[in-house]
Amino acid sequence: MVGFNLKIITNRYLFVIMILGIVTFLFQIQFPITNIEISLFLVIALGIILSDYFYIPKPPKGNLLFLSMDTALYIATLFIFGLETTLLTLLVCTIIFSAIRRKVQWWKHIFNFSIYTMMITCTYNIYVKLGGAINGVILDHSFPFLVSLLSYFIVNMVLLIPYFYLASKKQFITVIKSFLNDTLLIYFITLAGSYILITLLQHEHPIFGVFIFTFIIILLSITFRNNFRLYEKISKDKIHREQILDSLPVGVITIDHQTSSIDLNTSAAKLLNLNSNQVMEFLISNPELNHEFWKNVGTRETYQNNKVYYTVGEVKHLLLMSQTKLIDQYEQLIGRIIYFIDITDTDELEKRIYQSEKLALLGQLAAGAAHEIRNPLTVIQGFVSLMNVSLKDHERDKFQLPLLLKEFKRIDTIIDDMLLIAKPGAPIIKEVCLESLVKEILPLFDSSVTNQDIRFSVNMTKAKLMVDPKQMTQVFYNLFRNSSEAIGEKGWIKIYSDVIDGMYQLFIKDNGPGIPKELQKTIFDPFQTTKDNGTGLGLTIVQRIIENHGGKIELQSNEMGTTFMISLPIKE
Repeated sequence: MVGFNLKIITNRYLFVIMILGIVTFLFQIQFPITNIEISLFLVIALGIILSDYFYIPKPPKGNLLFLSMDTALYIATLFIFGLETTLLTLLVCTIIFSAIRRKVQWWKHIFNFSIYTMMITCTYNIYVKLGGAINGVILDHSFPFLVSLLSYFIVNMVLLIPYFYLASKKQFITVIKSFLNDTLLIYFITLAGSYILITLLQHEHPIFGVFIFTFIIILLSITFRNNFRLYEKISKDKIHREQILDSLPVGVITIDHQTSSIDLNTSAAKLLNLNSNQVMEFLISNPELNHEFWKNVGTRETYQNNKVYYTVGEVKHLLLMSQTKLIDQYEQLIGRIIYFIDITDTDELEKRIYQSEKLALLGQLAAGAAHEIRNPLTVIQGFVSLMNVSLKDHERDKFQLPLLLKEFKRIDTIIDDMLLIAKPGAPIIKEVCLESLVKEILPLFDSSVTNQDIRFSVNMTKAKLMVDPKQMTQVFYNLFRNSSEAIGEKGWIKIYSDVIDGMYQLFIKDNGPGIPKELQKTIFDPFQTTKDNGTGLGLTIVQRIIENHGGKIELQSNEMGTTFMISLPIKE
């Protein structure tokens, strides 16, 4: 509603200006006009049209993008031939412009005509009232001349600034500043041009003077246009190179030794969370935080692929840094370029690959050692079991036979886990509902069996998955056992699920003490455990089984208790 009212106000303002301009023209013009020869009149009109066509471009800034010298012709005509001749010239040129520029809306031609009419009329009246003489020597009437030209500029401001204010919807002060910045230089150039043309028109050959003036404008226009095209080309090339540099996933810091300036591309600014001024301050202050990084940035010696850490807040990045020389077109050293890339994820991937290699080696060792260990272990366990049956109670206690049998069982469990890691076996896929597998396991954790008061809450989405029931049962058993052992005597375990983007996401959450922060990144590594009697292989086995099913398991939350999320694909 506000925008609609503003548009109405703008249209009304344009209408009022156009009416005032037309009325001013009708009151001031009188026919016939005899104080100028028809040939000179036509030459001046032609000069205005050519000056408007061969405008002088400026670098793109503000509202006004070019300089047209037609105003200088109008002002010179005004002071040499008077108001009526100038207004008639304005009318003829407006009609010609309307015929040539048909794409421009008609009201813009009338608005431009009205603005010029009021500015020219006001300038003429002030000049005459201050004692200025038409077709006189301007130097003899310098005060009226300067005051009237100042009024020309002021009227221009008074008439155009409200239009720019209504059209741009900016603050009034901002519009005034923008207008002054864009027009002051043009105003002074127009004054100089009008004074030169007035001098030429007072010569015995005024037509020749107009030709010379117009010819110079055309030459300037062509020269400035060529320069402007070159400026645009250089600007586009510069922007294109900056876009390429900013699009690189590599941080780049450029240090110019001659100007002591520092530039950063977008990747460097984002990764370092700094601007060029802040980088300069850090180089001077040499802070303790990220000291190794700033040491590499500050040195002038070239280097390749230095690994350094850079901390932003609580995030620690591993950077691979290099430095090379900055050479100009004359093969002169003018600075240096530091470029770096964040290899934190790559380093993590290398660690995972190394971990996988360790697991593979562990599997080979387990496969070879299991048979070598199990055979003599079976013999020893058999004889100890025989002794346990044969000996009396006090003798069994004396030789700690129950403890030995318990440890034999523990060793046997470790060997089973190691063999499972070495070769978990290809899943025997069946269509299964995971909820049924979970409910089959829950009786194993009943309070009468475990002597614990643990409440299970199951709220799972019913969905058929293609999995190995035995292996998935082992996954759930291992996770439930870990949670129940972490909880202690009393607590709860929640099992719930969701389906997102074709993946079945199963969450297992408990209210235990949680996993220590220093172990969270290595909980799936073999032999990582917080339990006194744990093997540290349970979660490693779980991860291998889930990955063999094309899914993944991750520690999702550890703020209160522990939450594991298992993602498995839902296949039709």
